[in-house]
Amino acid sequence: MEVMKAIITGASSSLGQVLSKRLVAHNWQVVPWERGAYPAGDWEIGTAFLESEEPQAIFHLAFAAESTGLEDESWLVNVEWTRWLASQAAELEALFIFTSSVMVWTDAATGPFIPENDTDAVEGYGYEKRQAELAALEANPDTVITRLGWQIGHTAGGRHMLDHIEKQIAEHGKLSASQAWYPACSFLEDTAAALLRLAAMPGDVYLLDANERWNYFEIAQALKELHNKDWLIESDGDFIYDQRMLDPRSQMPALSRRLPLHKP
Repeated sequence: MEVMKAIITGASSSLGQVLSKRLVAHNWQVVPWERGAYPAGDWEIGTAFLESEEPQAIFHLAFAAESTGLEDESWLVNVEWTRWLASQAAELEALFIFTSSVMVWTDAATGPFIPENDTDAVEGYGYEKRQAELAALEANPDTVITRLGWQIGHTAGGRHMLDHIEKQIAEHGKLSASQAWYPACSFLEDTAAALLRLAAMPGDVYLLDANERWNYFEIAQALKELHNKDWLIESDGDFIYDQRMLDPRSQMPALSRRLPLHKP
């Protein structure tokens, strides 16, 4: 069986680690993009790296999480690097899969969202993801853009829902969870499976969300039960927002397949 090679930016992230394992299990060779050796903005050394590796796919998960002191670093990493990677993938005839975010919509928009809905973020992370999508498609119309919601892991550590809850409990002794917020979210392993599945799809925008109808309070309570935690979770209605995304092409399994969610 032929071994395919994938380069992953953000390979050390929670999602990157799960995706790497998924790819290896499906007979892919995974090469992490080491930003220390190949920094965003140094296009010459980046080009040499890509040409030496000759990947069949580039999964672009990385974003500007922490500043390293570069000028306009957030825009450089989130937008210009995405544009450049998309163009390089086109030249290499490699698949290009870019992970965007549900935050291209603000809470002033009305969900559930579908791919045809106009995005509205005009500042911050959501705006940069929005601009990165446009830049990627302009540079490479075959780009597969995947808008992700809040990821759910199984252990503390990483930028995902369970880790956030653990930190809130540690800091405040409780979690206040809105019953009026329906967050876009999915488990890391289901997101990774969808990314691999969608890699071979035509260039387009795909929405990855496993939340059919559950509010944040219900999801937090289900995570508490699943992991046998003693969390104190209080319900409120302070944040009112339906953030869910609908896209049957992504074939995301419902949260209720992994969580003890009891609402019919």
